[in-house]
Amino acid sequence: MQMELEIKGFIEFCRFLSENPDKIISTPKLFSVLEFCHQSISSCSCAGKAPDAKFEEKYYEQINSLDKETLSSLGEVFDVRKDLSAVYLSFPINDIKIQLK
Repeated sequence: MQMELEIKGFIEFCRFLSENPDKIISTPKLFSVLEFCHQSISSCSCAGKAPDAKFEEKYYEQINSLDKETLSSLGEVFDVRKDLSAVYLSFPINDIKIQLK
């Protein structure tokens, strides 16, 4: 049975991304995405509520600017056990999904 993963919103995305530092450190473009996560989360007063639209919009812009190779690398980061048939990022602000794998 094939399994898929959908990562919804920038907080969930940043949490997943920070759990796999080895791949991020070895991929400079991923490091810049992680840096975006740390800057956004540290300036977001999101405790106990969904982040406002400006953070989600910045997240969408950050991901949308990545090339296909970097998006594929993100798919590898999120498929730690190599058992997922697909990995998606979804963006609540515009109801768009981007497939990484």
